[in-house]
Amino acid sequence: EKSETYHYVPVFFNNDEWRFILSATDLLIPEDEFGPGAVSEGVPVYIDKQMELPYGYGYLWYMSPPFQESIPEMGYQTNLVPREIYRRGIINLNKYCREKFQNNFADLSKEKQEAILHDLESGKIVLDTIPGKLFFSQLLQ
Repeated sequence: EKSETYHYVPVFFNNDEWRFILSATDLLIPEDEFGPGAVSEGVPVYIDKQMELPYGYGYLWYMSPPFQESIPEMGYQTNLVPREIYRRGIINLNKYCREKFQNNFADLSKEKQEAILHDLESGKIVLDTIPGKLFFSQLLQ
């Protein structure tokens, strides 16, 4: 029984972004002997739908300056809403992957994808218009 994810047409994400979301969530929550993974559980669909809800537009947050670099415990400290974080994050990360490996993230081997997510999480990868760590933590949420 294929999950709804396979037949779902994303509302927010374009095709490239959707392929990234599928690859990344599959890596972060893989299917294993203990149960189904993110993709078969419909996590990508959930994320896409979230982007069209108040959450995606950042309506649930305090979105006024001042914004400062802060410790993670301080919570959300940026003027980017989730929709923007995903958009910019995916565009920038795909650009990084093309420059380094001549391919978008979704077309790389699982091993490369995993290494890239690790580097993103640790802050090793510097993206153009968004902090890599911020993008990673949004993805992980």
